[in-house]
Amino acid sequence: MSENRRPNILILLSDQLRRQALSVYGDPDARTPHIEALAAQGVRFTQACSTYPVCVPFRFTMMTGEYAHTRVVPAIEYRMAPTERTLADEFNEAGYETVYVGKWHLDSGHGRMGSALQVNRTPVKRTFQGRWHKWFGFELRNGPFDTYYFEDDDPEPIPIEGYQTDGLFDIGMDYLRQGRDVARPFCMVISVEPPHDPFEAPQELQEAWEARDITLGGVNI
Repeated sequence: MSENRRPNILILLSDQLRRQALSVYGDPDARTPHIEALAAQGVRFTQACSTYPVCVPFRFTMMTGEYAHTRVVPAIEYRMAPTERTLADEFNEAGYETVYVGKWHLDSGHGRMGSALQVNRTPVKRTFQGRWHKWFGFELRNGPFDTYYFEDDDPEPIPIEGYQTDGLFDIGMDYLRQGRDVARPFCMVISVEPPHDPFEAPQELQEAWEARDITLGGVNI
């Protein structure tokens, strides 16, 4: 493939979103029009599955291509070593600009024994960012209306206004429109925490769901 025909790649991650909770896979209650549009215009990997259905081991596998159980990544409290070759390394060497936006959760929760709020005010050091060229990330928060992120190696936390998912997509799209190197293709990850608990949503969406009938086992309730 010629240099000017290499595809741009956008990877979207959401926590604890099972495919049967998507309208494109038949959920009669779900309203996911944007995901439906992506599915209609792209490729659906219907036989794909997670090799480890826990957040950190899965993220490790996605970043490195290594099985979590063979690399002894046990569960949540784990930090990925800077020596691990990552997805960013592959695309960097191929001449892509690599961009990471959102939740990382590969820095051991900063050894968290305290609150997620404290973790969200602590930056992931550049050494542990997996060598993504551009970084708008944070370790974790699980508070979609109170999230901060960090840019590159700046230790100053930056608040996300409003709902976390909307804010992270705005960051990613703004960078693609105004900040990126247009001479190179890009690989961008946007990693959002919802629908991971707490189960909070913008008020207008919450009210819309509360007003709907729910189909459960083929019976409206």
